Amino acid sequence: MMHNANRTAALVAGLLAILIVPLTHAQTYINSNRSDDLSNISDRPYNIKLGQLQLDFVGHVGATYDDNTNRSKDRVDATYGNIGLDTGLYLPITPDFSFNAKFGLAYDWILGGQGTEGVSLAADQAGTFGMDVRVGDNGLFSVIDTMSISANSTEIAGRDNTSDLRLFHNDFALQYKVDLSPLYRLALRTGRRDTLSTNSKYREFNRYDYYESLRFDYIVNPSTTLYTYGNADQVSYKVSQQNNDFDSWEVGVGLDQKLTDVTTFSTSIGYRELAFDNSNDDGQPAITDANENSRALTFMAGLRNQLTAHLSHQLSYHYAQNDSNRVGINYSRDNTTQYKLQWDFAEDWWLDYAATWVRSSEAGAYGETYNLYVNTAKLNYRINSKQFVTAGYERTDKNSREPTVGGVRIGGDRDYHRNVFSLNYSYVF
Repeated sequence: MMHNANRTAALVAGLLAILIVPLTHAQTYINSNRSDDLSNISDRPYNIKLGQLQLDFVGHVGATYDDNTNRSKDRVDATYGNIGLDTGLYLPITPDFSFNAKFGLAYDWILGGQGTEGVSLAADQAGTFGMDVRVGDNGLFSVIDTMSISANSTEIAGRDNTSDLRLFHNDFALQYKVDLSPLYRLALRTGRRDTLSTNSKYREFNRYDYYESLRFDYIVNPSTTLYTYGNADQVSYKVSQQNNDFDSWEVGVGLDQKLTDVTTFSTSIGYRELAFDNSNDDGQPAITDANENSRALTFMAGLRNQLTAHLSHQLSYHYAQNDSNRVGINYSRDNTTQYKLQWDFAEDWWLDYAATWVRSSEAGAYGETYNLYVNTAKLNYRINSKQFVTAGYERTDKNSREPTVGGVRIGGDRDYHRNVFSLNYSYVF
């Protein structure tokens, strides 16, 4: 059976395929847990300690073959090489003040074919820098900056996919969490998210998002937590060629319930409204849809189960109304169903698998309705406590019903299939 420290390092190795493979996925969903603390990484299993300073380093090298880099029926393929370093840092300056960071930096280069090469900075907290300050006995104030650089498959003008779009994301936030009593907990967060294209010809994707969020928890008992949440966003685009500026807000309630010692259930329901600007800065809206506002319920439900000591799995469903950065589309309504499994089937072997189905319906005359099916598998092997190997495979299928104007399809055939194979070696210093 794997020890926790080795397991964590192995999971880092398992994530390497994500660092170098640009995955197709639906829009980011409104998260009722958006006020959760992102900087509490002091319990990471650091492998280097210099006094109070704690560090860890994981180096990796690998290769990837993608048979459809532009996610199109007119497919092009590419083979990539990559090298990178994942780093964690924790420094407790005083008992009430600490600095921590966690990031993964990689460089991808094309060995053959047509694709995107350059620097990648991992997302999902792997590019997080934070400072925590204790406030009184029960409060925690955090300054957090999370960034990523990744290849992106977003459709551009002409409704074609592109393989040379790379986006830089940065989220700077101030956050305060406090235990008001043994039964009540409050979290507040405000910040700014920037999305910037590293390629100047795609400046229409540059956007700036100011947001505020809160969450209030009521801990009914050790197994049950009820909460209410609220989110507000003010989004503007650098240029008005593609999308309208908009404001949005959402409120909702949720439940986290431990059903048994090995099974947990989570659910939330909310209401979100999007209000789009019909003028923009230059007086010419990108989208002149008669329905400039949209209102809809949001819903999430998930079940997680530790089936055995070596096998865990989870099933989730999300329904959300999401703003869209696709050409001529203000928003989409997305249904996402996902199943995940992790299986430690031998002493030094384990498998991660995920199956995702997204059904999306875009608003407006140029919107499409499509089904997206993504299956991802990663086979991990621990050579020893320092070395790991991960082999990955991803299969994507998109089935689309394109919009028509006057009986003529717009944008051509958007169905596609995609296979991605990857192999990575990691070393824990």
